Amino acid sequence: MVTEGICLAVVKRLRGQAYTMTRTLNLDDTPGAVPNVSKSTNDNAMPPDLLIRHLLATYPLPDIESAIRWLEIGEYVGHIGWGMLMPRALLHLTPKGIAFADSGRLDAAERDLLYQENPYAAFVARQFAADDDELFAFLADRVLAPIGIKAFDGRVDGIEAFRGEILRKIRLARFFVCILTRRAQLRDGTFASSVWLYQETGAAVALGKKPLILVEAGLGEHYAGELQKNYEYITFARPSRARMMRWFGSRTRAQPGYAEAFQGAGQRILNDLDANHIPRPDPRTT
Repeated sequence: MVTEGICLAVVKRLRGQAYTMTRTLNLDDTPGAVPNVSKSTNDNAMPPDLLIRHLLATYPLPDIESAIRWLEIGEYVGHIGWGMLMPRALLHLTPKGIAFADSGRLDAAERDLLYQENPYAAFVARQFAADDDELFAFLADRVLAPIGIKAFDGRVDGIEAFRGEILRKIRLARFFVCILTRRAQLRDGTFASSVWLYQETGAAVALGKKPLILVEAGLGEHYAGELQKNYEYITFARPSRARMMRWFGSRTRAQPGYAEAFQGAGQRILNDLDANHIPRPDPRTT
């Protein structure tokens, strides 16, 4: 996968390099004739194979080659050679590539061309209930916004708008977070959540996302357990309900409050960016 981090590694590796090409031509085949030797030193340049070898310890070969190709198309890098003999001898930085290497970041318009999804956005599936508004607000404003991740949910008007807009939002966001909370109480005293949340999670999986599920304590095994087995999850309890469970002597293992648990979600998102060589966002600009 081509990422901003790999592209940046390519241009930074080229930045400041000076490479001398030597060409020897024997135009006179007379014995003892001195060959014509030409040299050319080029700044911010090196042979493509040498560049790739320097990066192989960190990135997979297909990702490096794809990044170089993207940089070529974007006119960040070009090639230097001698005519037909060496048409693509060196890879070098263009002025645009030098600016990218020095700034360390793509501008927003170029980043949109690089990614098929917004790497700094999270779709948050949730119930539109008053009790859940505070959960979404805390996750969006206190956890994700401070680390530069924009959170949005599925609130739209109309059934047809819902179907298309939800899928569009899920597709465009790199991250999918589901706040799986109680909705209907079951006979055994546990709870089920909204069927919409399960459907949105399924849609996210179909679109190639890796869901992170925030599971409220008290959900029935059938309604939360399968999701927990298949996807990353974090359990939490609302402070008021946690106090009630302790009051009645519940044997359920105590869960952290949502404030503590949701901070873990933010850290997992940052870990994903690091693992995929995507620079962490600047909260001031995202």
